[in-house]
This record gives sequence, structure tokens and C-alpha cells, in this order.
Amino acid sequence: MTAATLAPAASRARSRRIILGDSWAPAPVHLAGAVAWLGASAVVFQAGIGRDYGDALAHELLARRVVDSLAPGLAQLGTVWLPLPSLLLIPLVAIEPVWRSGIAGALVGLLYLQLAVAGLYRIGWLFGGAAAGWTAVLAFLVNPNVLYLFTAPMTEPAFLAFACVCAAATAHVLDGFARGEARHGSMMTASLAAAAAVLSRYEGWMLAALAAVVLFLGSLIWLRQRVAAEAITIGFSLTPAAAAGLWLLYNLLIFDDPLAFLRGEHSAAVQTRGLMAAGVIGADVLDPSRVMLNYGQSILEVLGPVPMVVGILGVFFAAWRVPKHPAFTALVVLASPLVFSPLALGLGNAVILTRAMGSEGIFNIRYGVGPSAMLAVAAAAVVAQAGVRAKPAAVAVCAALAISGAALLVDPMRPVVVAEGILQRRAAEPAYEAARWLRDQPGAGLILVDDAIEPLAQVMALEGGRPLAQFVGSFAPVHWTHALEEPRDISWIVVVAERARARTPDRVGEALLRAGQIQGHFRAFDNGQVAIFRREGP
Repeated sequence: MTAATLAPAASRARSRRIILGDSWAPAPVHLAGAVAWLGASAVVFQAGIGRDYGDALAHELLARRVVDSLAPGLAQLGTVWLPLPSLLLIPLVAIEPVWRSGIAGALVGLLYLQLAVAGLYRIGWLFGGAAAGWTAVLAFLVNPNVLYLFTAPMTEPAFLAFACVCAAATAHVLDGFARGEARHGSMMTASLAAAAAVLSRYEGWMLAALAAVVLFLGSLIWLRQRVAAEAITIGFSLTPAAAAGLWLLYNLLIFDDPLAFLRGEHSAAVQTRGLMAAGVIGADVLDPSRVMLNYGQSILEVLGPVPMVVGILGVFFAAWRVPKHPAFTALVVLASPLVFSPLALGLGNAVILTRAMGSEGIFNIRYGVGPSAMLAVAAAAVVAQAGVRAKPAAVAVCAALAISGAALLVDPMRPVVVAEGILQRRAAEPAYEAARWLRDQPGAGLILVDDAIEPLAQVMALEGGRPLAQFVGSFAPVHWTHALEEPRDISWIVVVAERARARTPDRVGEALLRAGQIQGHFRAFDNGQVAIFRREGP
């Protein structure tokens, strides 16, 4: 089959429907996603655990600083996290009550979840009709760890949403090639979704690369024209490549280094070295075998053994059917976390601590949620393999996955992603105590705190009861430099107490503390972990 045999007129009609969304998923699918989100949000907000993660606090604070700080502007997005999730939060956190309440992340999470279930249903439908489509959706929604993240201002939901859309559109394009149709609208959708994923999490960079490879190989196989395959691949790649280029340019213009996100003082690699220096982790976490073991364990603890077994079976069935049904290549696109995360872990750009590692606690275990969409689609592949028995197969698979998800709820430590957040919140209690004390103090004035100390700086900003424009940190370079040199204009100085064991050096304490004192200020609060100095006199 050649490109000349494609049917552009019919394709334009189908592509138009794909872009407008009426062909992605029926209304009941979106309703199911909304009901799942509503139930999860109700539980999370009743328990008060929506912003337990330090990263959750940081994401909302970064977004808020863009419109409310001593130096408002896009530079407040920083360089640690990719910008799109924070940009999407800005319209919500700009509203003071919404920001203070913590509901902004959940509201954006509803949007992400709607995109995710639409993409999952579409992929499953391409596999084997409505039964497979519903299987993909329900397999995703029955996991409490996954649902929790969609109620919090984290970056994983953004990536999963755009990954599902990209994979669905890519599968639809290749399915069109096999049927003699050029689905240009779906190609555009795939490219835009890949660009959004690129700007959401770094797994998105791998996703865009895998989608490009799948499109190139699929074009070669079903169009049988190398020139057409190259043109399609280049056309798809332009938008995600431009997105990555914009991020590099932003880092160059703001931080004087296009790779500041990779090697800057606040990068994940520097944080990993800090954990090693503090003795929290050993150098053996970078060993390839340990990396694979830790990452595999995180997937097991987050998603459960049943989805993994069903997923492996589904991958086998999908690989068997790809030659005749190219839509099954969606699994390759969704496998990007399985490729990216071990690389990042092995290079020291991330670290995972699982419960199986013993008394070291849990850290970044939520990375195990990355393959959740792929395993959901793999479950749909199992149902599609059943053919005329797809409906009873869907019931059986969904029931098994639902029981597996329910089992995660009765875990003594709760769903492990939720448990990690709760542990982080408990560890941050001294910061919350200090923030509540500051909130109750009379008088205004500037507050100096090192914004690199997480979650202390974020907790003080959120719970300290003071306008963000009163906080001084390195995010406002002019004020920051002046405050460290001449702190007499600062009413409150927040430092890590001398007895505390900080993983990140406190630049304020190092610059100003001398023999436990700060000139012109007296120690007004100290709980052993956080100390607050108040300016002497009026």
C-alpha cells in the first residue's frame, strides 16, 4: 500500500471528530472518571492529606509566585520541574481562597483524569471495541494510588493524561494507515499531546521519542514509502522538539545554563548527592541491578501484583497481534516510564526507597505509578484477545483488578503513595508548628527564609498567615542578596535550628548565624528543628 491509496476525504471527517472529542469516549466514560475523582477527592480532603507531599506544596507555591511575590513573573517557575503543570495551576492559585484551601490541584486533576480516561478508552476501543475500552478505563480507576495523585497538585497526573492522549492518537494514526486512511487530525493531536508531556515530566521526552519511532516504523510497514515515513516522523516531532527547545532556552535566559535543570544547584542529581552525603542512601542505589530491583519493587507496591501479571499477559497478546492490528503499538508509547525511570535512577538523577528496603523509609515510591496507563491498556489487550467472549472476559479482568485495588486500601500502611505523603507531612510538623506560631504574631514586615529548604519554606509561605510579597528568598535575587548582607530591614528570619539535621544547607543560617545569634535580632521561637529570630526594636 502506498500513500497514494489513502483516502483523504474520509480521513478528514474522522480526524475532525477525533480533534473535537466526540469519537474519543462516550459520556458514561467521562462520568465514571468524574465520579471516581469526586469520591477520591472527598476522602482526601476529609482526611486533609491533599498537600502532604512537599512537592505538592512547592508546585502550588511556584505557580502562585508567578502572580504574587516580591519578583513576580515566569522566572518564578524555577528550573527543577518542567513548567506546564505549574502554568495550568496559575489561574486557580491566583485566587487567594482557592490557593489557601488546596483545592487547585484537585480541580486541575479532574481535567487530567478526563483526558486520561478518554485516551485509555479510545485505545481499548481500537483494540477490541467497547468491552476492551471500558476495561482500560476501569483498570486505571480502581487503583487508589493512582486516584490519590489526581487529587493533588503533582506532575504525574499531567504526564499520564497527555501520555494517554498521545498514545491513543498515535494508535489511531497507525490504524488508519492499515485501513488506507490518512488521519491528519490525529497526527496533530498526537504531536500536541507529546509536546504537553515533554513540558510536564521528563518521562515525556522519552514518550515523544518512542512515539516518533513507532510512527516511523509503522509508516514504513504500512505505507511502504520511506520518504512518506520520514515526512510523517518529522512532522510529528516538530512540536515536541520545539517544546524541549523552549525549555532549554528558558534555562539559558533565566539561569545562564540551558542544562540548569540537569546540573544546577537545585537539580535532582544534586539532591541525590545530598542524600548520600547525609547517609540517607548509599552509593549502591546506583548499581544497575539495584536500580531495576528498586524500580520494579516500587511498581509492585504502587500498582499491585495482579495488574502486573495481567499486564505481562496483555503485552504478550498485543505483540502477537501487532502485525495485523497496529493500534497495539500504543503500549510501546505508554512504556516510556519503564525506559526512562531506570536510566534516571542509574545516572543518579532520582532515587527510590521502597518498603522492601527495610527501615530506610519510603521516598519517591510514587514513581511506580508511571506504568499504570500501560498496564491498563495491556488489560484491555487481554480482553480483546477473548474475541466474541470479550464482555465476560472484561467482567472477570475488571473484577480481579478491582479486588487488587481494594486490597491496597486495607494495607496497614494505607496505599503506599498516600503513606509516603503522610510520612512527609509528619516529618514536616516542626515547620507547621513554626508557621502557626508566626501566623499568631502581631506586626508585619519582611520574612527571610531559604526557599531551597523544603518543605520549610513552602510551609511558612502557606501556613504563616503572611502575604507572599513579604517573603524574601533567592527567587527575588536583589532582595535576597541585600537581606543576607544587611538583615536589619528584615522583621523575621527563619533558619534551621542548630540541633537539626538538615539535608540541604541553610544559606540564611550559614550567612547570618554567629554563635547562635543574629545581629539585631533575638531568638523568638525554637522547637529544636526550626528557629525564628525577630528584629529588635520597632
